[in-house]
Parts: sequence; structure tokens; C-alpha cells
Amino acid sequence: MTPTYLILLFLAFARIFAMLQITPLISIQGIPYSARAGLALLTATIVVPTLYSNGYVLPQSFFDFIYLLFLEITIGLIIGFYLVIIFMLFELMAQMFSMQMGFAAAEMFDPLTNSESPLLGQFLNLAAFFIFMQTFGLHKLFLIGVEGSFLHLNATTLLFSAEPLAQTMIKTLSTTFGQALLMALPIIGILFMLSITMGLMAKAAPQMNLLMVGFPIQIMLGLFILMMTVPALFHFFSNILEQTWISLGQLILQMRAPK
Repeated sequence: MTPTYLILLFLAFARIFAMLQITPLISIQGIPYSARAGLALLTATIVVPTLYSNGYVLPQSFFDFIYLLFLEITIGLIIGFYLVIIFMLFELMAQMFSMQMGFAAAEMFDPLTNSESPLLGQFLNLAAFFIFMQTFGLHKLFLIGVEGSFLHLNATTLLFSAEPLAQTMIKTLSTTFGQALLMALPIIGILFMLSITMGLMAKAAPQMNLLMVGFPIQIMLGLFILMMTVPALFHFFSNILEQTWISLGQLILQMRAPK
């Protein structure tokens, strides 16, 4: 192995490993660092010829190497964070209708995301991961997020496109919030109407102890509506994932400096 090959291999490894550190499903605690590092190293050996063909500018000094290493890690984190935003969709949706169902305080530690999440959020996160695997998400991740990024984006072009990158991230965040609200709206709307009905009944008949009856009804009705809408939610999220790969490719192109 030549020194040039080793430098390119290490820079490629840095970008891929940084991406895998925060990418959903791969960044869970059940997967050890050594496995992620081995996968990143194996993938880096595959993409090194792409760096050769793209005329990757080699560092001329130690400080140039540190600078390129920092940029490679930044690119990997940006790609991984973009996927994290998409997977926040189901958890955000669960937080929206958990309050109406009475599960607002029912939070548990989620080992998949390494954070506290609503009880129903864990169920929806698992469903999202199953959809991700069913639609060949890992294959598309390495084809678009890894191979596509090295094919179209060099580390030295990142800082020239900071403004379009920020606009894309803000647009993705706003779109994710809107889609989560749209997916949770049927459950929120029906449970809100139930709350109004229970309030009117309590006002009309104060002697009725509707508080003890209202919470079980809300939970049962919310779970029933969720059960009825799960197929539609899965289909909706599958379409979102397909759009994610298209927008991820566009994001990589926007991160590239104009020629």
C-alpha cells in the first residue's frame, strides 16, 4: 500500500464511520464500535478508487490533513443527521397523540435511539426500522449516502455551500413536522372530539363520575384508531423513505461547490 492510498483510505474511513455513528439502526448500542469500524473500513476500501478517479486533492502538510479530516467527519455527520431527522417523524407523531390518549407521561428509555421516548414512540420506531429494512434501506444508504457522496462531493467543496445546506436542513425539519402532524391528525381529531363530548356530559350531569370512565375510553379508542390506521401509516412512511433518498441525493449535490 502506498502512502497516498493509506491517506485516502483513512479520510474515507473517517467520513463513513462518522455517518454510521449517528445513522438510525446502525448506531444502536447493541452494535459494538468494532463492528461499525470494521464495516466502515470495508466500505472505505471499496470507495477509495472513486477518490482516485475524482482527482481528490491530497493534503500537503499535517495541518491540511487535519483540515480535510475535519471536513470528512462533518460530511458524514450531516448525512447521518439528515436520516435521523426523517426517523424522528414517527416519534414526533407519537408525542402528538400520546397527550390526547393520556400517555404523555409514559416515557421509557429507547435503546434504539439512546434517548427517552413515548411508549407508543418505541412501537412506531420499530415499525419504521422494519419498513427501512423491507425497502432495502441499507442498500440505498450505501449506494446514495456513501458511494454517491464520494462520487459527487469532495471535502474541500463543503464550505462553499453552507447557505443552501442550511436552507435544505430547515426545509427538511419543517416538512418532517408537517408530515408528522398530518399522520397524527386523525387520532388527535377524534380524541379531541371525545374530550369535548366528555366535557359536555360532565357539565350536563355533574353527578356522573366521568373522570374514571373517560381515561380508559380515551386509551381504548386511541389504540383502536391506531390499529385501524397502521396500514395507511406504513404506506405513507414507505413513500416518505422513497422521497428521502431522492432528497438526500439532492442534498449531496447542493453541498458541492459550483464549478
